[in-house]
Amino acid sequence: MKSKSYDFAPIQDYLFANSVYDKIINFNPNADLTILRNLVVEAILQANKIDLTRVLVNNGENLSKGQRQIILFLNLLCQHKEDFIDESLSNIDEKTKLALELISY
Repeated sequence: MKSKSYDFAPIQDYLFANSVYDKIINFNPNADLTILRNLVVEAILQANKIDLTRVLVNNGENLSKGQRQIILFLNLLCQHKEDFIDESLSNIDEKTKLALELISY
């Protein structure tokens, strides 16, 4: 029987000074990069003005709370987590939240 992998995106997660892309994949060679090529994810990143090459400054002060949560949520998706606690989406608009929830299934 396969064990489930539960996780959540903590609201106060520290964002080290590296690129958004590096935070999403978390330097994990096994990260599922197909998530980032998903057209819905690309649209979410574009609509929320999240550039994968953007350098995070001073714990992500150069991002909104919603942008931070999207980045943290995508990090979880790339790590093959199956179930999420939805508080990690509390600062994200409803349209983006729905899209993220749909691609996580």
